[in-house]
Parts: sequence; structure tokens; C-alpha cells
Amino acid sequence: MKKLIVLLLPISILFVFCGITCRRAPEAADTGIFKSINSGEDWKQIAKLNEEESIAQVSVITITVDPIDPNVIFLGTKGDGVFRTENGGENWMHTPLSSGEFYSIVVDPSDDNIVYAAGFPQDRGRVYKSRDRGVTWQEIYTETHEGSKVLTLAINRDRPNEIYAGNTEGAIFKSQDGGESWVVEKWMDEKAVKQVIFGLKDTNKIYVVTETGLHKSSNGGKDWTDLTKNFERFKEADRIYGIVGDPYYDDGLFSASAYGLLKSTDGGKTWKEIQLLVRPGTSVLACVVNPQDSRQIYLGLGSTLYKSTDAGRNWTTRHITNNIIRALAVDPKTPSIIYCGVEVKEEEEK
Repeated sequence: MKKLIVLLLPISILFVFCGITCRRAPEAADTGIFKSINSGEDWKQIAKLNEEESIAQVSVITITVDPIDPNVIFLGTKGDGVFRTENGGENWMHTPLSSGEFYSIVVDPSDDNIVYAAGFPQDRGRVYKSRDRGVTWQEIYTETHEGSKVLTLAINRDRPNEIYAGNTEGAIFKSQDGGESWVVEKWMDEKAVKQVIFGLKDTNKIYVVTETGLHKSSNGGKDWTDLTKNFERFKEADRIYGIVGDPYYDDGLFSASAYGLLKSTDGGKTWKEIQLLVRPGTSVLACVVNPQDSRQIYLGLGSTLYKSTDAGRNWTTRHITNNIIRALAVDPKTPSIIYCGVEVKEEEEK
């Protein structure tokens, strides 16, 4: 029997948190967010908050571009909550979710006024919903146990009221009414559900990244297959930082991990190494592909951006920061526009 998740009663409220740390940044600050308008050839830091303040010192750990209006972008940060822009990053606004870590932000693909954010603002994981593009937020879920975090959110693009989430306790939970109520879909043996994504061609296919592996459902979450063993010949490839769909193949996937970069064309049954310019065992912390041409791949390896235009056969590199590239995003309508989120170096995962 599926277990019910305890919810807070939905009350519309404007959240105001203390502890805003963005302030006038020194010229040398090179965290925050960077933008390229020419497919990664040149980069510019876009950190303006207002005439006196900047987000150049903020650690960005996730970037979400509105699929309907790509000028609207959300940043989830490590300690400073959620920022948004309405003009492609020319200037940023601090949302009322103004403190705490925020790991995942998703926009309803059918109505981009609706946005969901998963974070850890007050000693336990919470999910928030906005109906006005992040101007105000309503808390729609809170973790029962202190210290438990919600790490990931995913929206079924074919049924946008269907939302999946994953937490550090190993739960995959699901809402079918836009976050009003939740049930546990599955408890994973490994703790920490780090990512949930739907198949690009078939949303009945769901992939779940855990702390030490990868799982898949081919029938909308009814049954699950453990794909972790398929990484066995690649040392530490089960320590995955992110799975990205490959739009060229019906079941195409890229896996960015502690081993490097792997590719599957059969939904994770088999994997092939994509050779980089570093030894296997160098962590790829961020990966994104051009949704209109998956031969174009961008990777974050430490402070360096990798780019391939031929599906990983050849690479060029750009040194963007002295810190850590943690998040990448592509404008879905103008894929020559790329965003790069940077985290303070001493906060890099070990």
C-alpha cells in the first residue's frame, strides 16, 4: 500500500526570510551566474541585483530556464535561496525564498506562471509553489524529520499536475494534483534520491538517480529496474551527478559522474565511455545538451567548461572561473545562449 505523506495545509503566504548575504561584491568575485550568447565561445558574468548590489559571490547550484519565455530564469543557491530574472539575466531579483539551499526548480510547461521549488531553508526539506512566476510562494510540503531534504523535482510534461520528488531518506513521492497531496511511489534501498527525470519521448519512462546508482520505470512508476550493475566496468560511474536525455535517440541518455561522461542509446542497459581531455575518474559535475542538436554537449569539470559539437569525439575548453562550475542550462528556443552557475570552490562535493 502506498503511504501518505504528511502535508501542511496550503495557506497562501508571502515568505520573508532573514539573512540575505548578497551585497556589493569585489571585482574579483567570480561565482554566481555567467552567460554566453555564442554557444560558449565567450562568457560574461551577469550578476547585477540593483545599482549597488550583486550576486557575484552567490553559490549557484541549479539553473532553470522557463520553457515558454526563456527570458525568465530561476537560480537555486547554496544558502541564499532563489533568485529570478525576467530579462535574460540583465538584472536579478531576490524572491521571498531568500535564504537556505535550493536544489531543484521546475516550471509548468503548460502554464509558466506556475513554478515549484525544493529547498532546505529551515532545518528540514520543503516544497514551495508559485502561481505568479516566483513573486509569491506557498509552502505545499514539508519533511516530517528535521534534517531530511527534498533534493529533486520533476514535472510530467504530458500531465503537468503530476509531479515527482525525491528526498534524502530514499523516498520517491508523487502528486497528481499539482502538489496539493502526495503519496510515496517507492522507497529506494539507497538513501538520497538525487534526481528524477522523465523520458524525452515517453513520459511513462522515469529515471531516478540515487546516492549510489540509477533506477528506471518503463510503466509510469508501477515497476522499477535497478540499472546500477550496468556501470560495473566504469569505476565510480554509479556516483552520478546528473542524467541528461539525448533527444536524438528514443532512449538516449548521458550520465555525468565521478568516472566522467558515459552515453547510453538503449535506456541505460548498456553504456559507452565518451573520451574527454582528462583521465577517467575526473568528476563531471554538470552536463547539458542542445535540445535541438544533441551533438552539441557542454560539461562542467571543475573550473573549466568543455564543449563538443560532434557528439563527444572532439572537445574545446574554456576557463570560466577559479571556482566550481556546478550548473549549466541552454535556452530552449535560442540554444546558442548558455548559462553557467558557479559555486564557491571550498564547497565542492568530495
